[in-house]
Amino acid sequence: MVLRHAKAEHGEGILDEDRRLTSRGRKAARHLGEVLAKEGKLPSRLLASSSARTRETVELFSETSGYDGPVEYLPELYLGEASAYLRALSQRGG
Repeated sequence: MVLRHAKAEHGEGILDEDRRLTSRGRKAARHLGEVLAKEGKLPSRLLASSSARTRETVELFSETSGYDGPVEYLPELYLGEASAYLRALSQRGG
């Protein structure tokens, strides 16, 4: 399963990687956690980019889903091409 970060704020005056989630994005990340937990479709591990909005998405998802497995924040996934994701999956499993 590949997940992207939830809705993020506009980046005016801050670095792109420091952007946080909007209230809508926080709500969506929580909702996704609830839905996947209810359906029994939690991942065995999470590989995520190192951006603030992605970290926040993972935290909210984990809180509401009960996910307590491993999480790796990989800088190479931030703005990464599909090949970076495929390489991370093949090297780390997922």
